[in-house]
Amino acid sequence: MRIHLRKQFGAQVAASDWAGAVASGGALLDQLPPLRGWDYATRRVVEAFLAAPPDPGAGQAAAYVLRHTGLRYLDAVTHSGGLPPEETGILADLLLRERPSDLRLLRLSIALGNEARDADAQRLTEALESGAAPDRCVALARAARAVRGGNVASAHALLDSWERDSANREWPIDDITLIGMILAGACSHPSLETLARRVATFPTATARLHALLVELRCSGDEARKLTSALHSAGADPLAVLDALLAFGPPLDRATAMKAIGLIEADRSALRASRIHSLAQSLLDRAVPDHETTADFCRRHVAVLCATASGATLHGRAMHLVQDWEAALLAWDTRLSFIPAEEQPLANAYLAAASLGQSERAELYRSRMTSWKQATAPTLLALVRGACLLGDVDFGREVLDRLLKQGGFSNTRRQIVRFRALLNGDAAMERESPPNLQALAAPAVLVIDPGFSLAAGHHFTYNQFAIRFFAEEMAIEADRIWICAGRKGLDGSFREAAPLSSSLHRVFGFDPYSYKEFPAVPSFLRNLNAVWQNDLATGLGAADLSTVRLIYCHSMKANMVVGFANWIAARFRLQNVLVVIGVIEVDHMAKSASVRDACDGFYREAVDVLRGTPGVTVIVYAETGAACKHLRGVFGDALPVHNIPYLAAALAGPAAAAHVPFSRDKITIGLVGGSRRERGLDLFPGLIMALSYRSDIRWILQLDRAVAERMNALFPLYLDWAVSQGICQWHDGRMEDEAYYDALRRMDIVLMPYGDRYAVSGSGVFYEAAQLQRYLIVPKKTFMSEVLVEWGYPCSVMEDTSLQGISKCLYDVLGKRTDLAQDMSKLRERGTNVLPLDRFRTLLASEMKVLTNDAC
Repeated sequence: MRIHLRKQFGAQVAASDWAGAVASGGALLDQLPPLRGWDYATRRVVEAFLAAPPDPGAGQAAAYVLRHTGLRYLDAVTHSGGLPPEETGILADLLLRERPSDLRLLRLSIALGNEARDADAQRLTEALESGAAPDRCVALARAARAVRGGNVASAHALLDSWERDSANREWPIDDITLIGMILAGACSHPSLETLARRVATFPTATARLHALLVELRCSGDEARKLTSALHSAGADPLAVLDALLAFGPPLDRATAMKAIGLIEADRSALRASRIHSLAQSLLDRAVPDHETTADFCRRHVAVLCATASGATLHGRAMHLVQDWEAALLAWDTRLSFIPAEEQPLANAYLAAASLGQSERAELYRSRMTSWKQATAPTLLALVRGACLLGDVDFGREVLDRLLKQGGFSNTRRQIVRFRALLNGDAAMERESPPNLQALAAPAVLVIDPGFSLAAGHHFTYNQFAIRFFAEEMAIEADRIWICAGRKGLDGSFREAAPLSSSLHRVFGFDPYSYKEFPAVPSFLRNLNAVWQNDLATGLGAADLSTVRLIYCHSMKANMVVGFANWIAARFRLQNVLVVIGVIEVDHMAKSASVRDACDGFYREAVDVLRGTPGVTVIVYAETGAACKHLRGVFGDALPVHNIPYLAAALAGPAAAAHVPFSRDKITIGLVGGSRRERGLDLFPGLIMALSYRSDIRWILQLDRAVAERMNALFPLYLDWAVSQGICQWHDGRMEDEAYYDALRRMDIVLMPYGDRYAVSGSGVFYEAAQLQRYLIVPKKTFMSEVLVEWGYPCSVMEDTSLQGISKCLYDVLGKRTDLAQDMSKLRERGTNVLPLDRFRTLLASEMKVLTNDAC
């Protein structure tokens, strides 16, 4: 540890001088702001010091801690894990033995009180009261105790007395005055405004005020009250911002964006240091999305990468948004300052691996001469990079070293992923299986480890499954088990809504956690083994003898063989129908090695299921391209049915909405997930370009943060359109009924989707067709072929640029009368384009047990 301190932070410490190490740490912590990293370093030194102190023993050693670090030691241990109550008591005893100043007693008594160490805080307050402390210190100590106890009247009376005493003697703005201001803010005492006006004239007092907020362990709410009071008192905004960045309460979005604006307008000599401080704060304690932080760092990359610490901040920001090229440049910059640092080398290795630059990654790895002694963050970066490169042997070596370190509270989820990938073992994720024995014996199992309570594909598909199978099989909803993953199930209101009687938290496996890693056969084999074990464990105690149907609507290659092997072991000779929806078909657009690996696992799974007596299998996919591909995989072994998005049936009947083009004003729009590949970046420009037309209205669902990332002007465009009554903008998640209602109110659903949708299906597309909205779709996706096949009125875009879409819209609006007649005829004749009846017929014909009395 002593060597580490000298090497990393430049402390001048004698080899055997533990107290010197503590003193150096404390001195550097006392800077404003404290030197980054010293809170952690001081904590580690102090722990080692107290565990094996030099003569004359632990008491004298702890006295050194107090003498040289004081309240900063409390701050350090609180930031890095908290202070045990018994240690707090020891420190309080030693502080009293050290004959501390009245100010130190006051500060520590308030800090311990704010840490809920009431007994120790009371002892220090009593020591203050029994000594020769000035009345103003005693009054503040008592006021702090009253504030903690919720006795506002008593706190106000004590602060009245303190304020009169201070006014009579014209005390300077010292720490006691600032502590009085903090307490005035905590209990909303009238003196807050007066004190804020005094402090506002002294920038150094503003900085010291926020340093005291740290030392006294005040809450974020207290800090915000004081900051607001200083703003109102006319304090220099940048001085207040400096203090806020040094203090450390969480920054909400509004505060963070205001801070960005202030710093980017700053032209003082402190601008560079403020950029560093804000970048640190955005990374460590800000609410804004990662892209906001990354964009700020990109704009100021020259300033950040002028120093080693700034390059680290830039690299961290680029990691968050997976801008690996920029991250690699940042880590190279950091290494130009200190070439042999293990953590930057590991991060550079990870960035190079993420870019697929295996030779460059190996160069960074070869420079790491002591990685086996590295800390967990370094090892995590190494094992992740090894997995991305498919270097299984090195990955396992790093993982073994990581597992030997223990202490996985902060990295548990990542280690579980790596164990699953490399060893086929996710034992750390296993929890006690749910008690399913007392439940009604199920007739249907819907297997969905990727389920979450957020609106979208999984939630809607499970809603559909409950309704459909309950009606078709004439059974109660509680006999249809939605066997879901534990991830994302937070007990929110959605869990108590349509799925409450059927939803069971069964699995730890999350099939979407492994998207970034290559689909090599060894990884797929391991993940399938983990999933098979999770199925066997999660449902092991349940009575499944009455199950007649097992449905997985969202199958992936990393779970299909595990699923098949579990069914073969558990349901042999039981006479069950297994329905597999292959919705995740992105592997079809990947490299040949990925396609071959995934296809091999689908083929193996089907062979297992078809070879299991009593099991009948149905496989379907949503698009023609996916069906064609899978038919080539399975050959004559199994038919693959084209069954589009079944849950579109939940949108309701077309008769519930107006006929498109039948009203004076035409509403155009798109709802659903905020993904760039859905062409959402085109809508703000379209809305502005057509804003002069009084006959057009818009409905759009787009997250504001996503719009900001696409173009900083987009939210301004949309806000303006909303203010003019042109657009209804849904920022964020929509509940089901609001979502369907938005679709019903549209005349035109405009879908400028990207290339991914040549093979992948779209729920919005089928829901819009279910509600008989007029559709404008691109030629390069599956949609145009489907609509032509149906004979469904539509327009097909050859060009999805802003100009191409505008031209298409003009053509459509020019023939609105004819299109209104076409859409009326569509409603009159009805349509059977949605797959529900076909799916119902398929189930009945393939497996008669669906209507068996045993169900």
